[in-house]
Amino acid sequence: MSLTSLKTVSLQRFSLNFAANIIATLWMLVGSTRAFSWVKPTFVQFAVFALLALGSNVLFSWLAAESGSIFNEQGLVSYLIWPMIILLGGIILARRASNQALVFVPVVLWLVADTLSAIAELGAVFLVAMVGCQIGVIRSYQYCF
Repeated sequence: MSLTSLKTVSLQRFSLNFAANIIATLWMLVGSTRAFSWVKPTFVQFAVFALLALGSNVLFSWLAAESGSIFNEQGLVSYLIWPMIILLGGIILARRASNQALVFVPVVLWLVADTLSAIAELGAVFLVAMVGCQIGVIRSYQYCF
């Protein structure tokens, strides 16, 4: 499949595009080129997944931090710079392939993958804390939910 012939037609509803982008990311993580047939990138999807990725990563950092820690604004800026670099790569890719539908493809796939990995990390931390509190390995009340 060449990039010039790639058509990313949006579906009727936002929820269908949302699910299609998650499926596309799962195909991408497996290493399949089927991801390009599933991805439905739009600016709204980019904004939503950027907020979801940011929220899930902030939540993970908050749960993993100690109780006396403070919020690091520099870490937030350094996290937000990567989607912009990937968006720039999408713009370059779209110009080289003469296909403007490719602008948001790399950044949407990356943001969805980042959100899924942060949610998986959150689940793993939660399960380890729950099991550790149940069997008595973790005795600190801070880590027991």
